[in-house]
Amino acid sequence: MGKSHFDHWFIKEELKWRSVASAFWTFMMTFPVLAAAVFVFTIHPGRHIFMFFDFISIASTIKTWVIFLFIAFFASMLVCLHFKCFKVSPIFPVHRFGIFTKVLKPNNLIHIFISGGFSSLVAHLFTKIVPGRYSGIYNQCSDENENLKLCINEFWFIFVFFGFVVGVTNSIILISCQKNTLTFLHVQEARFLFIKCKLPCIITMSAAKSWEYFRHFVVGYYLVGFVARDLVAVFLGLVANKEYLLSVWTIYQIIPVAWNLWLLGTFLLLIWELSWQLFNIYNTQDYPFMFDSVFPEDQNKLLLDNLNESNPPAVQNLAFQSLSIAVKRNASKRQQIFQLSHKTENGRPIWWNKVVENCLPRIQHLTESIIEYQTSQDQWQSNRKVSSTSSEHSNESGITSPASVSVFKRRDFNVSSYQADTTNISYFNVSSLNDTHSTSRIQNVSTLAVPTPRLWTSPTKVGKDDTLTQTSFVPAPFQVGVFQKRWGYFMQNLKTLSIVQYFFKPIPTRQLRNLYREHFIYKCAMQILSYLCAASVLEDKFGIVQGHLHEIISSLIELLVASEKLGKVSPSSTYVYKLHVGLRNEIKASLHRITDAYGESLKSVNLSQEHRRRLEGFCSYAE
Repeated sequence: MGKSHFDHWFIKEELKWRSVASAFWTFMMTFPVLAAAVFVFTIHPGRHIFMFFDFISIASTIKTWVIFLFIAFFASMLVCLHFKCFKVSPIFPVHRFGIFTKVLKPNNLIHIFISGGFSSLVAHLFTKIVPGRYSGIYNQCSDENENLKLCINEFWFIFVFFGFVVGVTNSIILISCQKNTLTFLHVQEARFLFIKCKLPCIITMSAAKSWEYFRHFVVGYYLVGFVARDLVAVFLGLVANKEYLLSVWTIYQIIPVAWNLWLLGTFLLLIWELSWQLFNIYNTQDYPFMFDSVFPEDQNKLLLDNLNESNPPAVQNLAFQSLSIAVKRNASKRQQIFQLSHKTENGRPIWWNKVVENCLPRIQHLTESIIEYQTSQDQWQSNRKVSSTSSEHSNESGITSPASVSVFKRRDFNVSSYQADTTNISYFNVSSLNDTHSTSRIQNVSTLAVPTPRLWTSPTKVGKDDTLTQTSFVPAPFQVGVFQKRWGYFMQNLKTLSIVQYFFKPIPTRQLRNLYREHFIYKCAMQILSYLCAASVLEDKFGIVQGHLHEIISSLIELLVASEKLGKVSPSSTYVYKLHVGLRNEIKASLHRITDAYGESLKSVNLSQEHRRRLEGFCSYAE
């Protein structure tokens, strides 16, 4: 969200208080999660009988509750990070180099290090709760010569460092995949019912991601973990152990550490996901915008004035959501839209006109974007086929590169005379140009450049009545565009490298996500127009909808045709596939909603022949 959008009335008066509410409930819900995490950490195969006693003894101390308060406070502060970095309709980088540069932006780097610092701090506080070998930062050195020195506790370092890695990795994935995007829902649900239903999925996803992070962490720490350990030891003024702990462990020593690290990662990801889900629920809740007001200070808060693109994306989505819910459920709101305004001399339907002006261009823009995307893809496929065909033809004919052909520059070359005697190489022999026999063979050639080095000789043209003469060694003049041409050849060859193609090759799924990045607004626009058109049969007393009915139906059919021409989206990207199928189903539902309300009356609507044929399919339920 841009800096200018923070001055919007909705951001200052409503969205900030919603974020405060989500921070409070994040603070409250962290306590049961912490209690469950402490109970799981106390599970030990050798002390399974006493695990309830150990849990009660730990949870009943004042130290534990003070640490709980600190962790819950830091978890609620995550909402501030969400508020500064959330997205509504993000633009995805279409290639890997764009993702890399996006991660390296200053704001994103700050987000990454804050996330890593939060995770490492929570991991350090957690070592103070659960007693054991993780609780101390330092211990006595094992070496006999260094008994008087303090060495860094590598168990503590592994525990805290893994928390830092989990926070940094999770933040990088959130930024690169734009997972900090608000998800608006058409059907509003109760907040805690939503959390309760989604909690098993959140726990499962956190555990799976934690196990994936742990597998990569073990490999990375085994290879270069000693570097980070020595740096931290020097920073804390401690001595690093001479023996590398992970390299001398047995499998029985690694399993308990792996269990604790996996639980820590699951707990950190669970806190992060719960705070984000609460932030998303509160900030996507329906807001009751006003339709009309007599007070001048409320003119910028009206519903129809917040639909345009000058408002922040969050306000646009909430305005479309509120209008969609209103036209579905509230007949009085629909009557207000169908009424003629008394503020104008002609009594025009200003509310209906505003609805059409904000909804119909959105549908048309999506249609144009799909057609443009499909055209670019078809052009790319055709260029790829042409390039592959030309490369195969050049390989079959024995031509290795364009540079090998550019030496012999020919003009109006007589192919038949060359094919008559292909074994004779005197056609390209410079020494035989003064020979009378070779001269008689080139009489049919209109123009032939002498195949000598271009920088040292100037070519001699041969006509039908001219004879060939020996060329003199004259330096060729300097060509102005040589550097540009060579730079162009260099860049063209550079693009063919596999490493360059890997970073700069467009990712189709990200292109489609950019195409559907405002999918919620598109669906709401179709629902608003279709519900109003269906309700106008009985509620529109002045017939104001009839003036735009043909344009609405034509736009919906054109969007349906464009989405069908786009083809089937690969199910490998489940999210994009759901967006594509959901949008196409919404188009068909909107058209069925209109045809069910109007019936045979649609035959009198002014439509093209192709659109009328598709509309008859919806009237007869063939589609």
